[in-house]
Amino acid sequence: MPQSPFTQSFDSLPASLPIFPLMGAVVMPGGYLPLNIFEQRYLDMIRDAMRGEQLIGMVQPKQDHANASLHQVGTCARIVQYEETQDGRYNIVLKGLCRFKIERELQTVSAYRIVVPIWSEFKLDYEEQTVDNEELLAHFRKVLKRYLDQLDIDLKWKAVADAMPAEQLVNSSVCYLPIDAQDKQLLLETNSLGERITAFTTILEMGEAEGTRH
Repeated sequence: MPQSPFTQSFDSLPASLPIFPLMGAVVMPGGYLPLNIFEQRYLDMIRDAMRGEQLIGMVQPKQDHANASLHQVGTCARIVQYEETQDGRYNIVLKGLCRFKIERELQTVSAYRIVVPIWSEFKLDYEEQTVDNEELLAHFRKVLKRYLDQLDIDLKWKAVADAMPAEQLVNSSVCYLPIDAQDKQLLLETNSLGERITAFTTILEMGEAEGTRH
């Protein structure tokens, strides 16, 4: 995914990364994720990140509690919007930068968790991915439109679908749609755009067949 001039190069990605474990929240490379931060340790984490390179890692926990074990693959994201509220919260927007695999978790004095990331498997996240199979992409767009219609989500579909490149459309939809956390993790861990489109189409068709179970 092409990056802006403000983002870190692949070779300058950090050796350690603070993480925000949040079930059901995935940000793909190039995708955006708005978050409302209110828990003190994550307020501390965002404040520390803003003093540095503005980077945090989004990782899904395997269980929905504070010290749950983590999925091995997450995404490093850059804080691209930041707002302080009068009641002591932060409203932020993250932009996905590059996926990583967790090598290990560090023991630290901070209240939030920090991991050592392995970046080497995901260098392609810095490159634009395309799909040659136009029929596959057209079918995905059709299934996605039906899914949005079934959820009664109005995104001015025609303008959105036509304007977005395939990679941006797919990755943004993974972030945005209310699909199952395990399905989001599966899509996050899928490497090629073609494979991700195939898997995503199947997930949406299953949801449609079951009356939108997600």
